[in-house]
Amino acid sequence: MKSNLKKQDRYLNFRTKKAWIVGISGQDGSLLAQLLLSKGYDVIGSSRIPDEKSYTNLKLLGIANEINIKKLDISDKKLTEDFLVKNRPDEIYNFSGHSNLAAASADPIGTFHSISLGALHLLQAIKTINPGTRLFLAGSSECFGRADTKMVDESTPFFPKNPYAIARASAFWSAVNFRSSYGVYACSGILFNHESYLRPDTFVTKKIIKSVVEIAKYKKNRLKLGNIHAVRDWGWAPEYMEAIWLMLQQNQANDYILATGRSYSIQDFLDCAFSYLQLNWRDWVDVDESLIRTTDANTTSYADPRKILNELGWSAKSDMRDVIKKMLDYELSK
Repeated sequence: MKSNLKKQDRYLNFRTKKAWIVGISGQDGSLLAQLLLSKGYDVIGSSRIPDEKSYTNLKLLGIANEINIKKLDISDKKLTEDFLVKNRPDEIYNFSGHSNLAAASADPIGTFHSISLGALHLLQAIKTINPGTRLFLAGSSECFGRADTKMVDESTPFFPKNPYAIARASAFWSAVNFRSSYGVYACSGILFNHESYLRPDTFVTKKIIKSVVEIAKYKKNRLKLGNIHAVRDWGWAPEYMEAIWLMLQQNQANDYILATGRSYSIQDFLDCAFSYLQLNWRDWVDVDESLIRTTDANTTSYADPRKILNELGWSAKSDMRDVIKKMLDYELSK
């Protein structure tokens, strides 16, 4: 998907805003960069290990030449402060840290450093160096863990059950503390599953989509999955970037759940994806119990996103079926 950004649109505002995207090479960072450029922002990006892979998503979106990526690990306090002093961004969007649960669980200390400690360094740097900077932190539905209630909203207590969720929950409460105690404009988006064709192959949605296409083309290679009864709320990631941007445009910072409000099981996802190509998933999928995570979030929890609809006017337009169609169409066009 190429960027539709027009050069003249970059200079419509009297003063161009500057945004710093931490973790710009991932799905969310890249999609947000595309959105902000279209709104006339000056975008700077950082990555812990900037290499050719850091530019893959930006190249797919046609914006790689419009962004300068700097090497920076925000778990390093001094480097984070120096970066903020040098660049003085109006807004910071932090997507840093492991997003894959298996990788996060394999490196719990690194996960906590990159997510929780990194968020704390950003908050402290804003407080002491540039109090006018606004900060968005990417949160996660994993923080709810095995919630006691079926429907979760912003008032539902967190009960994180894995290192990734623990780190995200810690970052969330750090933002609440700096917002209430020091007046820092910091907010968290509690993101439920949001997908696009930029997802890495390690995510179950991308794994399923790629397998469906390969099976349809070559009629070989069976697909192995763990708990196909797990229930998730799947949305289209580009839509969520608009919500994230809106969160930093308000008079007061607040935290919001970002979700469609409609949940389906992985079995539903399989049925829809395989049916799209006239296949029966039961003929091609094997359930492997060794792939089931004992720390998986509650399989019966559902998101209530009414707060962001009522306060910011945002709602997801695409649900699971739309997501599957868009991802399959892209995979088939390759």
